[in-house]
Amino acid sequence: MKKWYLFNNDGEYLFNFTMSDEKPVNSTDVDPGDKVNPRWAGSDWIEGAVLEPTPIAPTEVDKLKLMVGNLVSENAKKDQSIKQLQATTGSLVAQIAELNKGGK
Repeated sequence: MKKWYLFNNDGEYLFNFTMSDEKPVNSTDVDPGDKVNPRWAGSDWIEGAVLEPTPIAPTEVDKLKLMVGNLVSENAKKDQSIKQLQATTGSLVAQIAELNKGGK
């Protein structure tokens, strides 16, 4: 029994092997070792191109999470504005009370 490393029609390593006395189609007994994205070049493995991740479209749940996050942020800003208005109102009420004392 021999260990055969499998690759597809483009030479890309399938990260798989088989044990057999007969050589399977698209296979080699040469170990790809620790090469990154190995490709079979006919007599040896070469390092393949680094694969770029495919962007994943946001799911509905991700969209909802973003919307909730935006709403929470808006509410926090509005809460801060309300606190500032309450402080200003309190200050104005105190000033009016002080003016009323002086006018009596």
